[in-house]
Amino acid sequence: MLEIYLIFPFMLQGYYKWKYPEDYREWEGKTVEEWYGKAYLKKRPELLEKDSGEN
Repeated sequence: MLEIYLIFPFMLQGYYKWKYPEDYREWEGKTVEEWYGKAYLKKRPELLEKDSGEN
């Protein structure tokens, strides 16, 4: 029971960061490259284009 009490908040935070990554990225004030990494952005260049179009 103690493990659930200690681990559950981290699991819940991870779930919402996985479900709503753009909202959390903006909330933490990170760039697309900082949030996703260069290797992921090479596979998904549309994320860079979408981010540059918002500002």
